[in-house]
Amino acid sequence: MPARNHKLVRWSALTSAAIVLLMCGLAVYFCQQFFQDTRWVTHSTAVIGEIRATRAQIDRILAAPAGQPPVSIAVVLDQFDRAAQMTRDNALEQQSCQDFRRLLSKVNGRDPQADLANLQGAHAILGNMQAEEYRLLTVRTRTQAEASRDAALAVSALCGALICLGIIMTLAARREFRLRAKAEKALQADKDELTRYARELALVSAGSELLQAAQDEKQLTRAVAQILGEMLPEASGYFALLSPSKDIVEICESWGDNPVPNAFPPSACVALQLGRKVHRSESLVHIPCKHVNPDADSICMPLRSPTGFLGVIHVESANPIATKRADSIALFTAQITLALTNLRMRDALRSQSVRDPLTGLFNRRYFDETLQRELAAYRRGGASLCVLMLDLDHFKRVNDTFGHAAGDDALRALGRLMRSTFRESDVICRYGGEEFAVILMNADLESAFAKAEMFRSAVERIDISSQGRDLGRMTTSVGVACCSEFDDAAKLVHAADAALYQAKRRGRNGTCVCSLESGALPAIQPSLALETHWPNTDTALNSERAHRTTSRILPISAPPTRPV
Repeated sequence: MPARNHKLVRWSALTSAAIVLLMCGLAVYFCQQFFQDTRWVTHSTAVIGEIRATRAQIDRILAAPAGQPPVSIAVVLDQFDRAAQMTRDNALEQQSCQDFRRLLSKVNGRDPQADLANLQGAHAILGNMQAEEYRLLTVRTRTQAEASRDAALAVSALCGALICLGIIMTLAARREFRLRAKAEKALQADKDELTRYARELALVSAGSELLQAAQDEKQLTRAVAQILGEMLPEASGYFALLSPSKDIVEICESWGDNPVPNAFPPSACVALQLGRKVHRSESLVHIPCKHVNPDADSICMPLRSPTGFLGVIHVESANPIATKRADSIALFTAQITLALTNLRMRDALRSQSVRDPLTGLFNRRYFDETLQRELAAYRRGGASLCVLMLDLDHFKRVNDTFGHAAGDDALRALGRLMRSTFRESDVICRYGGEEFAVILMNADLESAFAKAEMFRSAVERIDISSQGRDLGRMTTSVGVACCSEFDDAAKLVHAADAALYQAKRRGRNGTCVCSLESGALPAIQPSLALETHWPNTDTALNSERAHRTTSRILPISAPPTRPV
């Protein structure tokens, strides 16, 4: 369409130029005719003047007394020669000139009558010539008037054509300027849009790196809100994730000034129902989400992974959201989905690597890593910690009597009891087989002993069954050691294990602590186990009255195989 308009304007300009050139030619032609007719009128007027002057001289001669002419014939002829010279293009006038000269040549003053007749004849010839010139003057004046009218019309037409051409060119120029301004404005808008799109892509790229670097979902959700807030400064929105039960969508982070719901069911979001982007301004038939502002343009972008929906990105703006901006949001949503999937997969793999699959407790690897880290913090001035080593008594008898499935149920029951007994800040691990280990954070030896006794007593009171069969009463032995005396991980574990060994040797179902009588352990790393509790004493069920005695120090080096 623009090419067709451009072609039409070009042909209009060419046609107008041709008309103007034609008008110019006609104007020049008619003006030349006018000037030529004007010259002929001027010429006839001059000839008439010369003839009248010659007649006046002859009139003077005729009026003068005989023999006393006021002017000579030669002067009359000189005066007449100018008129004859001016009429040389007229054959009739030239014949009259010859007749005039012939008559005047006969005037010699010897015969007054003949001279009078010749002068009168010459006067008559001049009258005829004057009449002819008046006739020619009349014709030429009329022709001049016609030429003047034609020239005026031609000039008027030329001026009109020039005015029309000027108007056409002005309108065309204005239209061209308007189209150019519109094109430049559109080009600038496209440039601004491309610049904004490039910036959004750069933000998406930077945001992708930030998302991949997130260590947990909280960091990831904060990064999502930050990037989307920078991408869409004029818009508001929020990032929501499905709960683990998949029955509620919880708002994690938001940006902008618009109000945000706390949560909503998945059925309230059309995007989650359809499994695709829902852009309100682009939808021919729009089914509004129940959680959006009905007065704003909005986009709901579901986070869909191979395992199902993870959540939704919601963006709303008072102004329509451009398609390219929606594409940027979709691209970033894909990056969010990938990062969130990877993060959850990484957490799952890490959990599998540090969790015991049977009990759900941490495994020995996590215990060793955490103990090293917390002891390093303690050496830098951190809080004290203690280690408990626990072992189920006669666990082999349970396996042999009821089977390994029953043994697994017993271990799971013990794991549940440990999670309910110890604090969330404590690190509870399955150390291996029926042996467990606990790192008690911010605890000294006395509080660790009390906690160990509380757990040992709780094990005595629980009923454990497997597949409807009662497994009987179970007990546990506990060894306790504190980092205030053993600030090396290997020594601390060795000390707690030695205390556990002493509890086993003393008859099981007891708690022992390991302490040093003096500063350091010998080179062969023996620990000095001190019995602090035995269930047959009066302090078995009252940890507040428990006290350590130093009546008997038991040196232990590399304890032998522990009784089961």
